[in-house]
Amino acid sequence: MWTGLWAQSTPYGALVTLYPWFKQPPDWKKLTSTRENDIAQISTLESTLPDELYEFIFLYLKSIDIIYSFFNLNSRFDRLISPFLCAIDLSAIDEHILDGYCQRILPKIRHHVKTIKFDDKNIYRILPLSTAYPNLCSLSITEIPQVNGKYLPYLESFKEVCSLKMYFDNEPCEQKLSNEIFSNLFQPNCQLQTLMIHDIYFTIHAGNIRSCSIKTLKIMLRSQFDLNVLLKNLPSIEFLDVQLRRVIRQQNHQQTYDNIVSLPKLKDFMFFSVFPIDYNSLERLLSRCPNLEYLSLNLDSSQFIDGYSLEAKLLSKLRKLTKFHFCLRIPNVTMINISDYIETYKSSYWLNHPVLCFKIAYRSSHYCIFSLPYPFSYLIFTSNDIVNYRSNISNISMYNRQSRVKEISLYDTVPFTLELFKFIEETFVKTTVLQLYSLPVNILNDDLMNDTAFILENILSLMFQMEKMVDFKYLKRLLLMMPNIVELYMHWNLLVDLKTEDFGQQLQPLLNRIKKVYIADSPVEILEDKSLFPNAKIMRNKL
Repeated sequence: MWTGLWAQSTPYGALVTLYPWFKQPPDWKKLTSTRENDIAQISTLESTLPDELYEFIFLYLKSIDIIYSFFNLNSRFDRLISPFLCAIDLSAIDEHILDGYCQRILPKIRHHVKTIKFDDKNIYRILPLSTAYPNLCSLSITEIPQVNGKYLPYLESFKEVCSLKMYFDNEPCEQKLSNEIFSNLFQPNCQLQTLMIHDIYFTIHAGNIRSCSIKTLKIMLRSQFDLNVLLKNLPSIEFLDVQLRRVIRQQNHQQTYDNIVSLPKLKDFMFFSVFPIDYNSLERLLSRCPNLEYLSLNLDSSQFIDGYSLEAKLLSKLRKLTKFHFCLRIPNVTMINISDYIETYKSSYWLNHPVLCFKIAYRSSHYCIFSLPYPFSYLIFTSNDIVNYRSNISNISMYNRQSRVKEISLYDTVPFTLELFKFIEETFVKTTVLQLYSLPVNILNDDLMNDTAFILENILSLMFQMEKMVDFKYLKRLLLMMPNIVELYMHWNLLVDLKTEDFGQQLQPLLNRIKKVYIADSPVEILEDKSLFPNAKIMRNKL
């Protein structure tokens, strides 16, 4: 038996050898008779195999498959799978399988369930919460549409759980939806301690939010003013992750921040904004967080910031701060040269906290400065000038492997150089996605066009974030330079122009390898034409 078992190539294969019914998704009509026949065989096998082997096999399986295959076989397997009964993931599964779970398994394990995850469209099968799952603590809802979400009638019942995670499928948000969310979940009678809302931006009406007990919050807001309104109603907040969509200029920004007396319990604060914010107001807010231990800032500032001001006005006041990660894009209003600017980051504090600075081209006279190793997954508006960086340490290569950046957007007013791409390859070794924005007519420099031997093997996704046509010779060089691309993003006008070109034997194999193509603002006929990408799934996308 052991020889046959370990001859299988994977633990999954070993499981199929032991239990033939596991090969296919369950046929719920035949479930009872099939399992009764196989249960008779288990008594012999189970005495032979140790618990450790089953625990190893379980690492390779989804919890719903484990429960289906082993639940109610006997007391030993019920004990082995008991940890998996607490967390049930019913998202993104076949409707037939979901029906079987809801009808036959969930009623039997409902007292064990502490966390459950499901798609919004199936919420009526899972709820009500209080009667179905008396020990439920955490709820995750996926694939929520912005309009006509099935979850809306159940918002009141969400107040009963400790943790709620919501995953929307679209970023904008209507005011009506914002009102519904905040008038239900941000209230004194809500038991929520943790709330994570993904991929949708909210505008907060002050009359719809009241002081609540939320301790952990991840949210996306439309403006800095919304953040001000939010924080006045989170006296117990300990962990806060905020992204801003845009900034609304409000004369009462300072007055609103001054109304926030203190956030003494806040220990972790992450803040992201790709549009310029009022940094001085944010600085005043942070000074009211005396117990902050972790601070992460990734933002565009409308004010000039240097190392002296960061240390004196902010960091010196946060005496319990242990980690400070940042990427700041700042206007060089003083017209200080980059070498003199980096000198402001050479105090005793900064020499123990290395940084890198470079000029960015998306606005004139702007610098980007970030802590090392780069702490975020996305580096925006990267230009050729990054190769002429300045740092407060002599050697940045020690941080290359620690960099977290996976996606880089490139923006410049001159052609991208070979030196730039070599720098990306050497410095940001985990990068798999490149975005190209607002390119010049000649997007690649001659040195890159002539050095056909240079390739970027790690890049898996290439995104053209513009509508205008890219000369075919540059597109060809980009694709040959990134031979492992499996995802491509472009505007439909660019795709139509490409259809007139002869790709030849050198390029066509690369196009055949692409698995997903996202076309912005595409007519239906474009989505149905697979002549260029015969093996790809072609989908509509927005730039």
